[in-house]
Amino acid sequence: HPSYDFNDDVLPIGAALLAALAERRLA
Repeated sequence: HPSYDFNDDVLPIGAALLAALAERRLA
């Protein structure tokens, strides 16, 4: 399932980006 693989790859990246953004705002 291409869509499953796509989500599996992108969601962790999105979570990491959101975490980095949150750290920036809190810092």
